[in-house]
Amino acid sequence: MSLSIYQTSSNQNQFYNISLATAYSSLLLISATLLIGPIRILQKKPPQVSSDLRRDTGFWAGVHSLIHLITGSSIMGLFVDRSDSFRFNLFTWSIYIGFGAVPILLLLLLLSNDWSLKQMKPLKWKGLQRSNYLLFFLVILHGIFFIIVEKQAWPYILLFGLAIIPVFFFQRAGFLARRRLPGR
Repeated sequence: MSLSIYQTSSNQNQFYNISLATAYSSLLLISATLLIGPIRILQKKPPQVSSDLRRDTGFWAGVHSLIHLITGSSIMGLFVDRSDSFRFNLFTWSIYIGFGAVPILLLLLLLSNDWSLKQMKPLKWKGLQRSNYLLFFLVILHGIFFIIVEKQAWPYILLFGLAIIPVFFFQRAGFLARRRLPGR
């Protein structure tokens, strides 16, 4: 996926192309982590605290996100303009939101392993893992702001929508299905 997006970008700056590619691939991977549980419930399988597939997907989402952070930071301006005053526009708000997501991303990366699950016990571990919902929300805001600022082409907007809309649909469907499970 990243390679396809990288190859379709017409920008001459390779860091920009890598940043764009990893932005979308990390969004798709984060979305996938939020689809695995609801799809399992809709298949009438019992809910799981954790699964290797979800943790591995989350790990790679984190790796792609960190690459996006590094390459994106290398091409974006700092938070101040030439007069050294803070900028408060859509561009910088998007950057602030992106950097605000970093601690959550790092927490989730640190939790994406069997050792953390065993050390913390399932309930505490799962509680921390739920910060993925906040990460997803911040990533959506970050993405919407950059789509507007960069006036991205419709294929990227379509890909963005295709990455997030199913999450809302399946999360709601999974939530409703789980409420109907015995013992709830």
